[in-house]
Amino acid sequence: MTRVMNGTRKPWGVRSLGGSRVWLLPAWLLIALLAGATACGDDDDGGAGGTGEPGGRGGSGGRPGGRDGGPGGSIAPGADGGHAGHDAGPRECVRQTDCPLPKSECAAPMCRAGRCGEAPLAAGKRVLAQTKGDCLEAVCDGKGAVMMRADDNDVAEDELQCTLDACTDGAPTHTPSSARSSCSQGTGKRCDGTGLCVECTLNSDCTTNVCQDGSCQPPPCGNGTRDNDESDVDCGGACTGCGPDKICADADDCKGLLCSTGLTCVPNCADEVMNNDEVDVDCGPGCGGCGSGDSCTLDVHCAGGFCHPTQHSCATPTCGDHFQNQDETGEDCGGSCPPCATGCTLDSDCTGGICYGGNCFDSINDCTPGTALSMSGAVSITFPNANSTYTPNCIKVPPGTTVTFSGGDFADHPLAGGFVVGGTAMPASSGPFTPATTSGTSASFTLQTPGSYPFYCNAHGTSGMSGALFVVAP
Repeated sequence: MTRVMNGTRKPWGVRSLGGSRVWLLPAWLLIALLAGATACGDDDDGGAGGTGEPGGRGGSGGRPGGRDGGPGGSIAPGADGGHAGHDAGPRECVRQTDCPLPKSECAAPMCRAGRCGEAPLAAGKRVLAQTKGDCLEAVCDGKGAVMMRADDNDVAEDELQCTLDACTDGAPTHTPSSARSSCSQGTGKRCDGTGLCVECTLNSDCTTNVCQDGSCQPPPCGNGTRDNDESDVDCGGACTGCGPDKICADADDCKGLLCSTGLTCVPNCADEVMNNDEVDVDCGPGCGGCGSGDSCTLDVHCAGGFCHPTQHSCATPTCGDHFQNQDETGEDCGGSCPPCATGCTLDSDCTGGICYGGNCFDSINDCTPGTALSMSGAVSITFPNANSTYTPNCIKVPPGTTVTFSGGDFADHPLAGGFVVGGTAMPASSGPFTPATTSGTSASFTLQTPGSYPFYCNAHGTSGMSGALFVVAP
């Protein structure tokens, strides 16, 4: 029924019911109103229920989905009130920060219609959690998850000096360096071509000249093992001969070439061991004479025939060892040594015109007064010249003459008083050239007393660098 009010048709009417006026709405308008109330229930409270017509039911409150349902409709005379709207429950959030962080780095929290959710981040975004050296990069896939993609700049280091580390299409590669490249890892010195730094790759890399599996090894005859054709540990066969009591197969396995019937090497004078009656290794009684420096107790133990009585070692006899030995007829004189003579104090006491150290000599340092160069005034002797000599080396001068040695360095050619005989230097105990001159390049000596004054170079005297000064009164 449509009412006309003030000349206008209205879609509702008014009816009296029990003394009250009731608004009557057409069904299509009521449905439209209810639909609007329901649509607005998402974020706000539900609307109130409508008023029922007489004999009808009031409208229901707003639909669930808002914060609270609306109250039921009012009761018209002869009608029931509408039902109250349903309670939608409390909100989860008002803003994004009210929501928990997602587990994935590739999603962000969001708040929509009071409810928390997750929003995916842009595809290709690099995440924080990365694995160093795996040739990969962790990025977002645009759907909220993490995905891996190749990163050839994220090189994996294997910490080996003999490999070239790289990434190829997201996979690590470790290419071995060329063989014999230099390295210094551990005890290694050379790359072996397989990626390892080893001690050697060639036998010549080892002092033992044996390289096995990248390591220097003892030589076959020094590895502490009986192997190959050895008759005992590291001896016999292709190795050196074995010593006394070592196992042998034949004489060739032994030092001294003596293998017993019991197949052990027999002690002998060539086994490099001091045994039997030897006084030193392989010398002495039963063997040959011992050499200089070897132990001894008797002269017969020594090849040179002289066992030093206090040092108990073989020594080479000389004309200055203060012992009578070799062919000497007295201590350090006679035979191949200077003649033994006593009682001379002057050169004139001797037939050869030379008295030195109380003994007469026919010549001294290959000089005689008769062949010496007579000089006077300032006398100069040069050394070492071009052949380690003194020039002149044999001089005869009057008393009071000053003789100067120059031209060389006394550090290299020390000047000493004394003479050389039989290849042995005999230093003077006194005289103008004692003690030896060992520094500087020039030295002068004034000779006042008549006599014979031999001299020589400490370093080269036994090679002929010697001479003599004869001071002869007019």
